[in-house]
Amino acid sequence: MTALVSVYLDTRVSKTEDIYPLKIRVTFNRERRYYGLEAKKINELLRANQVEEYLFKGAGNYSISEAVFNKTKEENLRGAYRKLRDVFNKIQVEYQAKADRLKPFSFESFAYEFD
Repeated sequence: MTALVSVYLDTRVSKTEDIYPLKIRVTFNRERRYYGLEAKKINELLRANQVEEYLFKGAGNYSISEAVFNKTKEENLRGAYRKLRDVFNKIQVEYQAKADRLKPFSFESFAYEFD
């Protein structure tokens, strides 16, 4: 059985009004674990994809507004929202590949690979 990786907006914890941390959610054997995404790494991807307006300037893990995150889930996007969705998809694919390489999969080994 393989682990399933997705990009997840953790609305349980608000950094400021309507700003929430973006995380990787890993599901394996019906158990879920969440891993925060380093702001520096996400900001580099945003710069590379020319969507600097969504850079996170705060401390800690990358965070974004719930409205913007939800907008990236819509179909037929254009402009910055489409580029932002592409960045999120790239992150998801990268961490899914890391999870797929782990034979056998364990959350402990994924946490080691995550860093």
